[in-house]
Amino acid sequence: MQLISYDKDSAELRNFDKIDDVLSSIEAEKFNWLNITHLPSAEIVGFICKHFNIHSLWLEDILHLEQRPKMEETEETILFVINELNINELNKQIRKEHISILVGKNFVMTFQQEGEDLFKSISKNILSDKGKLRSKKSDYLLYLQIDTVVDNYFEVIEYLREKIEILEDELIDNKKVNAINEIHSLKKEMNFIHKSLFPLRQAIFDLQNLEHHLIHDSNSVYFNDLADHIEHLITLFDSFREMLTSLIDLNASNISNRMNNVMKTLTVISTIFIPLTFLAGVYGMNFKYMPELESPYAYPILWSIMLIIASTSLIYMKRKKWF
Repeated sequence: MQLISYDKDSAELRNFDKIDDVLSSIEAEKFNWLNITHLPSAEIVGFICKHFNIHSLWLEDILHLEQRPKMEETEETILFVINELNINELNKQIRKEHISILVGKNFVMTFQQEGEDLFKSISKNILSDKGKLRSKKSDYLLYLQIDTVVDNYFEVIEYLREKIEILEDELIDNKKVNAINEIHSLKKEMNFIHKSLFPLRQAIFDLQNLEHHLIHDSNSVYFNDLADHIEHLITLFDSFREMLTSLIDLNASNISNRMNNVMKTLTVISTIFIPLTFLAGVYGMNFKYMPELESPYAYPILWSIMLIIASTSLIYMKRKKWF
């Protein structure tokens, strides 16, 4: 548990292991940011919510890891739930982290599911007094936290675009005969992103249009910027969904073309062997009076005729561009 207490003139960061020590260290005359980088037990979260007079239903939203992104408000506080998406470096899969942000008059609390601190750069800026963070209110810190998460969405979308384009090139160059498994995997990843991205648009829209004493008019431009970023992400996402549909059609076309080529090859072979089979059948009959059978040159002549027929057929079909 990390507590940053600051005002316009100073900032102090302290780390704690016990929640009692954290709550007793909160300075009422300063702004306080409590950042918990590993989601604690329900008992600890409940104790925190009780101390700050947070609605009991919000406890479930903070602890429920599958909670969809949303924004809720009471007279004194705002809850913003968001899912952070990133790329797992080990298996290159998209993973999700549940984050809850509680905003009050002189405090912000962030609950992060994993142990890695997503908001490390924000805390550094506060401590080094970079930007205008110290002179802003809690809604500006909320904006920065959401913006940090949204920036990661762009990285995930870019990663998805690269995978789609690589697969598209492989299908066009016929490096893959059937990529249905890869397409299905991409579809699952897009559905995974969809579950976090589209509810987030509604949550930011609700925050953008919220009339609350914690949201100041001077910071409305920042929330409008967040809304623009989300719309851009959704536009990209929709275009990738169309690309995925075209990949399905391209994959089906490749399979069909491969089947057509196989059938074309078999047809060419069958067409060549039809007259050869006829000749072999005629001279394979066991009739006694077949004058050709008595000739010493009958066998090589028959082979010559068969080779001429086969060669002529191949040349004719080649000129007609049948294969």
